Amino acid sequence: MPRMTHAPPPRVLPPDESGLREAARILRDGGVVLVPTESSFALAVDARRLDALARVRAFKDRSDDGKPLLLLAASRDQAAEWAAIDARAEPFARAWPAPLTLVLPPHDPETALRLGAPGVALRVPAHDVARRVAELVGAPITGTSANRAGESPALRADDAISAFVGVADAIIDAGDLRGGLPSTLVDLRGTARILRSGSMPRGPLHALLAGAHGLSSTMLPRIVGLTGPNSSGKGATADVLVSELGYAAHSLSDVVRDEARRRGLEPVRDVLIPLGNELRQVGGPGALAERILPRLEPPALVDSIRNPAEVEVLRRLEGFVLLAIDAPVELRFRRSLERARPGDAVTLEDFRDKEQRENSTDPKAQQLAATAALADRVLVNDGSLDDLRARLLALLSAPAK
Repeated sequence: MPRMTHAPPPRVLPPDESGLREAARILRDGGVVLVPTESSFALAVDARRLDALARVRAFKDRSDDGKPLLLLAASRDQAAEWAAIDARAEPFARAWPAPLTLVLPPHDPETALRLGAPGVALRVPAHDVARRVAELVGAPITGTSANRAGESPALRADDAISAFVGVADAIIDAGDLRGGLPSTLVDLRGTARILRSGSMPRGPLHALLAGAHGLSSTMLPRIVGLTGPNSSGKGATADVLVSELGYAAHSLSDVVRDEARRRGLEPVRDVLIPLGNELRQVGGPGALAERILPRLEPPALVDSIRNPAEVEVLRRLEGFVLLAIDAPVELRFRRSLERARPGDAVTLEDFRDKEQRENSTDPKAQQLAATAALADRVLVNDGSLDDLRARLLALLSAPAK
């Protein structure tokens, strides 16, 4: 949508009851109002108005992307009028008001058609003004951030007014907003899964996601370490831990990649392995783990553990569990070929040779086999992704031996 500098600027409404009632009237009439939320202004329209929804999609350049527009509801009950909040979703809804957006099945095809997506993305915001406006409108309002693609959301009313001339009809000025991360986005239409990380506190989110899988977060390890040979499935395992259970992702390889970039080196496998060994030679065999230790707050995942001394360092943390991922070498080689990363082996013989070099006798180098021997639990990943996921959840929830 082009900028219309000849149009009048948005009207400034106070955050009192009269101002909020006027905002609600504008929205019911198909207008656009910039509404404050916990972090930034939302580009709000009445979610029942097809014409207004089209304006928002055009402004955000999202005419046919198939993604649901985020909606702000006044309450859990108002949200339930638009989407199915079943027994699994109910604990998430009880967390509202919160920066937690849930993608839920719509009650009827008409709702999906109106919103232009197969799911309804809803949350009850922690900002009183946004909730009250949705209550006065009598329906959820759109909560997509008030910014053009590539621009940062406006945090001050003056900035928003100048940026939305000809777009917004009004703005509710409740003071400067704090900014920060957007809401966390969780899809509950199938397997509970984080679609976008955001400002929802990780501890409560972890507990909710564990519950959605029939688990208790108190049964799960506080810190999960991953080790295993190349192409065994550590990446797929990490994805389940991060997106389905809410673990914060960390990797010892990232420490080495950061050092490679600092030196102007290409962060490929044949560069990272000797560089990691060099860092261990200089700082000791547990040097990489020592560097990452201050960043770890439960629930956390630590990938790419390749030396027994790194395990020793990480075992200082309460609730640390080392998980080894393995698979037959021929299967791992096929996966490596499919992955096609720069520097990966192109023959099985070369693949075995590289693997042998990762099992050095030098205590300050990579010692994958010796590290895996220290694992608290072992996952054999020789099946499908669904098999991996099922085995992983069973292993993590099993009582410690």
